[in-house]
Amino acid sequence: MSTDISAFWEVIDPEMPDCEVVLTAKGYKLDGAKGLKVVLRITDNAGNTPKSVDYLQLFDKIPLFVEFSDLQTQHIRCSATLESLDLGGLSKSERKRVSSKISSDTDILNELRGKIVDTDFIFREVSDKALLDGLPELHGGHILVVWHPRSSLSKVDTAKLLDGLRGRLLAELSRYNLKFLNVPLHFLTVEAYACRYGCPTASDT
Repeated sequence: MSTDISAFWEVIDPEMPDCEVVLTAKGYKLDGAKGLKVVLRITDNAGNTPKSVDYLQLFDKIPLFVEFSDLQTQHIRCSATLESLDLGGLSKSERKRVSSKISSDTDILNELRGKIVDTDFIFREVSDKALLDGLPELHGGHILVVWHPRSSLSKVDTAKLLDGLRGRLLAELSRYNLKFLNVPLHFLTVEAYACRYGCPTASDT
């Protein structure tokens, strides 16, 4: 017996530390113990639960795959770790290799890529196996990576981080045969998200 997708309908919670933005829009929860992927027991061939973005949100009937990411904090933490290391005794190639391993860009990139690719897998499983009643049309959507600005990182540094991430992420995603998430990708602050998508429209309630 399939589950109705309305069971996962809730007010969207960004779960961002120190973020005072309150959202009133609703979406279908994908991640967490009460999220779609866990409740439906979706796993890969090895029995592992896939990663996922946080929510599927419908905005004027357009599917939005929404991931709330504290990417600035990750960037600051990784940069601080790198600066604290004494790499003076290493060769240039070794320093480059270590820096690449700790790079915040690489860490964030891998996390986002994994969540997007796995979310596509989840919805292919749901669609192919008819696991949900009331599943909306999933084609023609957008991926939204929503982040919370931190004052300790300048606007210039943030712009460089986001531009680099977006370009590399799109390049890596192009290697995958995505069925539902081969869609435009956007980075936006939680404030911008709240202003544009964070309040429900008549068609979304």
